[in-house]
Amino acid sequence: MLDEKEAELAIRFLGVTQMGNFEDHSASEKNPPSQNVLSQVTALNPDEAQRWFMIRQKLWVHREKRPRPHRDDKILTSWNGLLISALARAGAILKEPKPKYLEVAIRAARFFQTHQYEAASRNLYHSYRDGVSDKKGMLDDYVFLAQGLIDLYEATFERKWLDWANELAETILQRFEDKELGGFFMTDGQDDSLLIRIKEDYDGAEPSGNSVAALVLIKLGRMLQRDDFLQSAEKILRFFWSRLLKVPEAVPHFASALEAWLNPPHQLIFSGDLKNPIGQKMLREARKQFLPNLFLLHAESAPKEFKLDKNQVTAYLCHDFQCELPITDVATLKKKLAEL
Repeated sequence: MLDEKEAELAIRFLGVTQMGNFEDHSASEKNPPSQNVLSQVTALNPDEAQRWFMIRQKLWVHREKRPRPHRDDKILTSWNGLLISALARAGAILKEPKPKYLEVAIRAARFFQTHQYEAASRNLYHSYRDGVSDKKGMLDDYVFLAQGLIDLYEATFERKWLDWANELAETILQRFEDKELGGFFMTDGQDDSLLIRIKEDYDGAEPSGNSVAALVLIKLGRMLQRDDFLQSAEKILRFFWSRLLKVPEAVPHFASALEAWLNPPHQLIFSGDLKNPIGQKMLREARKQFLPNLFLLHAESAPKEFKLDKNQVTAYLCHDFQCELPITDVATLKKKLAEL
């Protein structure tokens, strides 16, 4: 595969020894250990660098003859729900590069609505690969996607995303909730091969389904005035309360849900054409503030009995839909938000 000189250069450059090359060669008196296990051992001069480029090509051609390892390339609903949430928030706040974050979030949401969701049965599927939707969704799939849809609504004000999130939340209560003790099981109880149904609470690299469910139900309950959602959210917090007291570092997302529950919510309701310059400036001002308990709504999504002036761009800062005087300029909006 390599001639003698090529092999000598590769061995020296990669630090190959009879005992292997797993040692951290970056460690020295000047460099602390464990910085880069796969570090290069020696620097290459320009001639050696050119030779190394050719050596790599030979090694690559030889490696391509070997069977490739299996690759897990399934599309997971739960993970993509988190992705939609992140892209929607980024798209609403940041000056977007190409491809635009918000456009990608919308495409992802449309994909799952088309390929992973059955509207008639309200079944959401867990994974997708090669045109096949596989396995019924678990708690994480429903709540992570619902959270993403709420964020997508607040970024676009397209009512269909809020309606779908509401539909998913209703399904969560029907299929996963422990009606007696509170909290949500990971599975819907339809698989007889599972001996027990567990309730996950650990917020690790991913938040737990229960902590996200609590936040989703609090948000939707307050945005849509759904008392049943709020009651279930309270039962989640009560069920996991002891965990939050004993090991708060293990359940940080629950702490966020508790903060949302204890602090009074505010709604910022916009009316009028938000595509004009004043509307865009007011939206940017609202979105650049870090106010977790402030929900953004458009007049079309507010309760029907809530009367708004839709003839001009107006913002209404409300507490439980009890609203202050209309706001029609950025300076006043900025001042009001600073007081929250």
